[in-house]
Amino acid sequence: MRKYEFVNNGIIDKIISPVTVDIADYVTDEKCNDIYKNAKALWDTGSTVTVISSIMVQQLGLIPTDITTIRGFYGTHIKANTYNIDIWLNDIHIEYIQAIEGCLTNIDMILGMDVLCQGALHITHPNFTTSLVFEKE
Repeated sequence: MRKYEFVNNGIIDKIISPVTVDIADYVTDEKCNDIYKNAKALWDTGSTVTVISSIMVQQLGLIPTDITTIRGFYGTHIKANTYNIDIWLNDIHIEYIQAIEGCLTNIDMILGMDVLCQGALHITHPNFTTSLVFEKE
């Protein structure tokens, strides 16, 4: 079982951790031209999908794969581009995630349940710290 761990001193109300993102290999069929970018990701069990910032889209040179309509806050409906990406949590590779482009501030992406359900997520607060562990076989 592979494990990704993130520990923060103190009890926090949101978990933002470093991850790595690149264009999904099957989009280009070329594994040698990957562009890996480090990102700050918010772990959000209330989000059904993964969201990637417009800045990260530009940095990776992503090409939209589709347009979807999402329901935002207060029931508003918004059209947004989708992109196929791979996410790395240290040595855990989450492949072929369809991320939705969004306007994000102070973070690069939101990891939604489409990613989180691919492993076991544990959040604990031992000794006044916040510990996140994500495990995947």
